[in-house]
Amino acid sequence: MGSKFFYMYQFIRKSTFLFFCCSGISAQTWNNNGPFGGYITALVIDSPDTNIVYAGTYGGGIFKSVNGAQSWEPTNNGFPVWDDFTIVGSPLPSWWSGDFYPVTSLRIHPQAPGHIYAGTAGGGIAQSYNGGETWAPTNGGLPDSAIVTDLWLHPDTTSILFCGLEYPNGGLYQSADGGHNWTLVPGVPSGKTYRLTTINHEPGNPSTLYTGVTSAGDSLFAWGLLRSGNGGQTWETVSDAYSFYNLQIDSDNPQKLWSVVHTGFLQWLLGHSTDGGSTWTFYPDMTNPWETVLGLYADTFWNLYIIHGNSMRKSMDHGRTWKTIAVDMPFYPLGVFLGTGPSTATNQLDQNTLFIGSEAGVYRSDDGGQTVRLQEQGMINTYINDVEVSPNNPAIVYAGGRQGMWKSIDGGESWRRLNTDQVNAIAVNPDHPDTVYWGGGDLGLIRSYDGGETGEKINAGRITALEIRPDSANILFAGTYPSTIYKSIDYGNTWNESFSTNPPIGSSFWIEDIAIDRVDTRVIYFGAGGNWEVHGLYKSTDSGATWKKVSDPGAVISIAMDPSNSNNIYIATGSADKKSTIYLSKDGGQTFQEVRTGITSTRMSKIFINPENPNHLLLGTMDQGLFSSTNGGMTWESVPGPYYLRINDIYFSPITGMIYLGTNGMGVWGGDRIVLGINEFDNTLVPESFYLYPAYPNPFNGSTVLTFNLPNAGNIEMTIFDLTGKVVKRFSEHTFSRGTHKVFWDGNSDEGGLVHSGVFFVRLKSGQATMTRKITLLK
Repeated sequence: MGSKFFYMYQFIRKSTFLFFCCSGISAQTWNNNGPFGGYITALVIDSPDTNIVYAGTYGGGIFKSVNGAQSWEPTNNGFPVWDDFTIVGSPLPSWWSGDFYPVTSLRIHPQAPGHIYAGTAGGGIAQSYNGGETWAPTNGGLPDSAIVTDLWLHPDTTSILFCGLEYPNGGLYQSADGGHNWTLVPGVPSGKTYRLTTINHEPGNPSTLYTGVTSAGDSLFAWGLLRSGNGGQTWETVSDAYSFYNLQIDSDNPQKLWSVVHTGFLQWLLGHSTDGGSTWTFYPDMTNPWETVLGLYADTFWNLYIIHGNSMRKSMDHGRTWKTIAVDMPFYPLGVFLGTGPSTATNQLDQNTLFIGSEAGVYRSDDGGQTVRLQEQGMINTYINDVEVSPNNPAIVYAGGRQGMWKSIDGGESWRRLNTDQVNAIAVNPDHPDTVYWGGGDLGLIRSYDGGETGEKINAGRITALEIRPDSANILFAGTYPSTIYKSIDYGNTWNESFSTNPPIGSSFWIEDIAIDRVDTRVIYFGAGGNWEVHGLYKSTDSGATWKKVSDPGAVISIAMDPSNSNNIYIATGSADKKSTIYLSKDGGQTFQEVRTGITSTRMSKIFINPENPNHLLLGTMDQGLFSSTNGGMTWESVPGPYYLRINDIYFSPITGMIYLGTNGMGVWGGDRIVLGINEFDNTLVPESFYLYPAYPNPFNGSTVLTFNLPNAGNIEMTIFDLTGKVVKRFSEHTFSRGTHKVFWDGNSDEGGLVHSGVFFVRLKSGQATMTRKITLLK
C-alpha cells in the first residue's frame, strides 16, 4: 500500500477515536428515503383539475399529489399538531402515536378548488385557502379538542357548513360564515354521550338534510336518523331503530337510501330503504359479523362502493349485484371510527378513474376497479415494527410493519415493497441469508428461500416475536398472540408448543420480545406484556423445555443481553400499572435496578447493546427519540437528530456503522457513519472468509465506504476502474491485520481531480483471492 493510502487509513482511525472522546454517539447524516406508504383515512379529488388529489392520514397529516397519485408530498404547514402532554397531564404520547391529529374528513369548497376543509379526531377543523400549502384552525364556537366525525358543505350557499362531533362533546354544529364560527344546532341530540354519525342532503335539494345520531347509553334517544326539510332549522326523527353511517341518497329517487347500519354488538350491515329511511332491509350475504361492513361511498355516477370485511365491493346497478375489488382493507383501529369510510374518491368526469385509500396507501384504478395499483411514491407514513439486516450483506435491509414488508438492496437508500401484510417480526437465517422468516397479524409465519420475493405459510399463529438460535439456525422460537411460544428444530417445518398459559379472566397476555443467550444458547428469555397478573420476565435454562417467571418489573417490551456477560440483562418496560423505564439485572434476571439517569422519555420501546462494546447502549423511545449510554446504562444522553422521534425498533450494523431506526409513522431512518463508543474504525469481528461488501452508500455523491473481511493478516490490493477497464484509482499494497476494515473513496482519481459520473468497479485482491463490486457515482 502506498503512503498516501496508508496515511488516509491511519487518519480515519485516529480521527474516529478523537471524535468518540468528544461524544458517545454521533452521525454525519440521517437519511429517510422510505419505505413509501400511508395509512389513508380520507381522500378528495380537486375540480376542475382532477390530477390534484389530497390524502388524509392516521397521524401523518395531509399528502398532496398533482399528477394523479403518481407521486406525493406532505403538505402540513400549520396543520393541527398533537402536543404529547396536553390531555389531563397524561405522560403518554397520542394514542395513535403520530404528530398530527387523524384526518376524519376532507372537503373542497365547491366554488374555490384551492379552498380545503379538513376534519380531525381531536384537533377540530382546519382550512387551507392555497391548495394545502398552509393551514389554519377554524374552530370558533367548537368545544376544545373537538373530534369531527363528518363535514358537509352547502353546494350553493358556500358560507353554510355543518359538522358532526363525537363524544364527549357530541352534537351537530352549523357555521354561517364559511366555517370560522360555529353554533350548536338545536333539535338534534347532543352532549357527552352522543356522536353524530353522518350528514347528507337530498340530491338537487340541499334544504332537505339528514343526520345520524348514536349514543353511549342515553336512555332518551339511543340512536337514529333525523331529517330536516328547512335547511337544518327544525328536525324530525325518521327512524330510531339503528345507528346510521355514510348515508347515501339516490339521485333519481330520493326515497331510496343506503347506509352502513349498526344494529347491535358486532353487527354492522349494509342497509337499504325505499321509503325515505323509515324502514330498512339488509343485504342477506352481508350479515356475517366477522365480515363487517365498515364503509359506504357513492360516486357522482351512482356506483356504490363498500368495505366488506377485509375487501372492497362495487355495485353498478344500485345495489342489486356486487363485485369484489382486489384491495386489502384492514379494520380501522381505535381513533378512526367505524363507518367513516371507505376513503374513496372518483373523478367526477370519468367514473373509471378511481382512488382508494387503504392502510397500505392509495390505490388507483383506471378501469373502474377491475385492476388497481398502489401509488405511494413520496408518501412516507409507514409504521415500522422491525428492521433486520442480512448477516453477510449489510446492503440488504428488511423492514416490516403494520402496512407490509419492504426490502432494500442499497442500505436503505431505496425500498421495494414485498407485500401489504401486517408484519410484527422478521428473522434472517445467519447460515443461509436468503432464508427469511416474517409474521404478524392474521398472516401466520411465512418462510422465504429467495430473500422475501416469495414465501410459504409454515405456522398459523399471530406472530409477535421471532428469534433464531445463533449457534443452530435450524432452531427457531416464535411468540404468538395471545399467550404461546412455539419451537421448531427443523427450520420451521414442524412446531411444538414451548410455553403457553391461560391468563385470568379479564387479563391479557402477549409475547413482546425473545432473547437467546449467546454464550449458553440453552438460556432463553421472553418478555410478556398485558395485565399485572401475568406480565414480566420469563426464563428457560433448557432451550424452552420449561419456563419460570423470574421477575415482574412490569410489561417487558424489550430485552438486551450483554454478549460478554450473560448475567447482565437490560429490559425496557411499559404498562398501565408500572411506569415505562429501563432496568438492569446483574444476576440473570433475579433482581433489577433502575438505570434511567438522563432519560426524559416516559415511553420506552427498544433497547440495544452494541455487540462490539457492551458498555454502549441505545434506547429508542416513542416520544423523544434516541438515547445513548456509554457506561453500561448508568447515565444517558439524548442523541441529536434530525430523525423521527417515535421509534419502534433499532438495528445497528457493525460492518457499515449504520444505525437503522424503525419509526412509528415515518418509515426507516438511517444514521450514516455512526460512532458507537468504538476506539477503532475497523471492528474486532473475526471473519471466516475473504469478502468485499457492497459499497455504502451506493450510488454515492461525495464519498462511499468500502468494507472488506480478511480471515488472515496479509497484503491487499484495491483497484477502481471504469466501464472501459481504465484504472482510475489504485491503492498500493499494504499489510492489514485479520479482521474487518473500512476505507473511504471520495471519487478522486490518481491523476488528480474528481472522476466523471458513472459506473465503476472496485476490485479487491489478497493473495489468490479476488472479488469485485460495482459502484455508481452521481453528481
